Amino acid sequence: MKKISTLALWLISMGMATGAFAQLSCEYRLDLFDSFGDGWNGSVLTITINGVPTQYTLDNIADDGYSNSFNIPVAGGSAVVLNYSPGFYENEVTYFLYDADGLLLFNDGPFPFIGQAFDFTSSCPSCPIPPTSGVTIDDVRAFYADISWLPSDPNGTYVIEYDTAGFAQGTGSVLAVTGESEARINGLQQHTAYQFYLSVVCENGDTSTIIGPFDFHTLWANDVGVISVTGPPTQCGLTASEIIGFEIQNFGGNPQSLITINMSVNGNPVNINQPLDGFYTGVLGKDSIANLEFEQTINLSEPGQYVIAVWTELDGDSDQSNDTTYLTLCNIPTIAEYPYFINFEDGSGGWTAADYGQNSTWEFGTPTGSFISAAASGENAWVTNLDGVYNNAELSYLVSPCLDFSALATDPKINFSLIFTVESCCDEAWLESSIDGGQNWTKVGAFGTGINWYNDNFNNWWDGTGGFNGWVTASNILTGTAGQSSVRLRFVFSSDFSVVQEGMGVDNVFIAEPQANDLSAIGASNANTSCGSATDQVTIRVFNNGQLTQTGFDVGYQINGGAPVIENVGSLSVDAGQFVNYTFTTPFNSSVPDVYEIVVWTSLAAEQFVANDTTSTSFASARSVPFSENFEGGVFPAGWNIDTDVQNHELPQQCVFRNGRQPLDGRPGLPGQHTRYRRYRSRRLPVV
Repeated sequence: MKKISTLALWLISMGMATGAFAQLSCEYRLDLFDSFGDGWNGSVLTITINGVPTQYTLDNIADDGYSNSFNIPVAGGSAVVLNYSPGFYENEVTYFLYDADGLLLFNDGPFPFIGQAFDFTSSCPSCPIPPTSGVTIDDVRAFYADISWLPSDPNGTYVIEYDTAGFAQGTGSVLAVTGESEARINGLQQHTAYQFYLSVVCENGDTSTIIGPFDFHTLWANDVGVISVTGPPTQCGLTASEIIGFEIQNFGGNPQSLITINMSVNGNPVNINQPLDGFYTGVLGKDSIANLEFEQTINLSEPGQYVIAVWTELDGDSDQSNDTTYLTLCNIPTIAEYPYFINFEDGSGGWTAADYGQNSTWEFGTPTGSFISAAASGENAWVTNLDGVYNNAELSYLVSPCLDFSALATDPKINFSLIFTVESCCDEAWLESSIDGGQNWTKVGAFGTGINWYNDNFNNWWDGTGGFNGWVTASNILTGTAGQSSVRLRFVFSSDFSVVQEGMGVDNVFIAEPQANDLSAIGASNANTSCGSATDQVTIRVFNNGQLTQTGFDVGYQINGGAPVIENVGSLSVDAGQFVNYTFTTPFNSSVPDVYEIVVWTSLAAEQFVANDTTSTSFASARSVPFSENFEGGVFPAGWNIDTDVQNHELPQQCVFRNGRQPLDGRPGLPGQHTRYRRYRSRRLPVV
């Protein structure tokens, strides 16, 4: 490298240089870091160049909170001063300043020096490198790429060395251009990763250092795919003639036309009338997007979940992995007959975990947590995480089907099984109702109303343990809903940014106008659950949904479909909104190794609603040998136990909400599962 003369340096520093010397400028680089990743928390580094200050910081908004790099243009001979002003958490802050040749000039932190930390007079090489920040890759196609740069010497010759990614410098192809700031690299291979290095031979004969590598990836020549699918929102009352829209994009390097587009619903191909429908005849240039819709409508009138797949079929398409995109939506069922009861044993019944809110953990299936270890009855329930804890910063919703109360003359009452455990100060839940299909919401009930309803009398919500332990029945009046045809209910769950527990579970939802006589069986158990007993006993838990106190009614149980056992509870009574346990005096023999299903029921002479009279449970006594279990049944085997930190992902299908590509083999089909990730952090607080 030639060294610039003392006279030239003096001319530059005095601002008197002309010609090529007047153009000599270069870039320094400043790197900022924060070890915690939440920005500099008010700390600022000010760099003053010839009296002009510029502030630099990490704010966790314009950056990721961990790091950022800044290119600082300077002219040779400039007076540069670094001044640091502190904020909080100085132990997290570091910064580094590099000169125009990429050599470390100064660094400081953690606990950087406060005030004027460093000053110097800038210098630029006699043949400066082009500013790294000014190197851009303007257009990449299948067989060429256009690049450009900011010239450090307008009359210099710029040398580009390129080859496939990872090539050794000195072995690549070389392209040289003089007095230019852009170039096209030809003769490339499609769908290939490339790198290039850049240097300049200046007009004064000196050569800059080499910068790079800069990376780019050529496209396929022919590559078209669907990038979005649009349809009706998840709602009640979808029709038999819904319209599906979609967007296609040209990912490849060549313009495309005459593109076939097809569709399937739940894996079943739709009969598209091509070429009159599902056939794009326009011209789709590189990176261009066309917004289209099918003329063929689809039938979504049956309540349930629908997975709609739309894909392109371009002749010669080199990459089919981006051809298909999916839309998942639900036709929510409308409930119009009352009383209404669901124990979730035959599915989610149109109850859905809403796709709005944030960090939702609502899941439908069999609970296996430490506290929420089972459903209130049967196997299934809705729980905030079936096998673990809820999320920090969660605001989530469990939403009901559509409820048509237009035929009801009085406001109905809701009963449901509830279990609850959260951080008492900061996490909570409540129930809301809407009479306009979910546009506007009102909190149901208040502290002091209903049964097991809201233990926080100031905020009117459940927090802590909810005021109870284990599964209980909660009930209240759905005020203002009688006569309304578009009612929705939703359980709202909210948590703060720390301390998580298992949250809440919901089971056995019952909605009806208040009735005089309505008993329900809400639980069953047996006395000996270890290895069986010849005198095992059954206990039934009975809840009074009605308005009148009940006594002298019959209850029954049956073991594995055998002979029913019927007994009268005698003088035992249960008040309205309360429950009682009754243990049958007639025992059964569970000492024989087997899996036992216990079915229990109530039998009230004046019963007005029988759908909630029966429930069941099962248990396994000692097993006979030889014994085998291949775990191929698709569910957790009865009688087996599992640690709470073991993840069980075999969940019953539920109505979920997704719109995007999925890792599927073949076009029609259902999307796969996804995985939640959560990071926990702790930090010391500032000393004040």
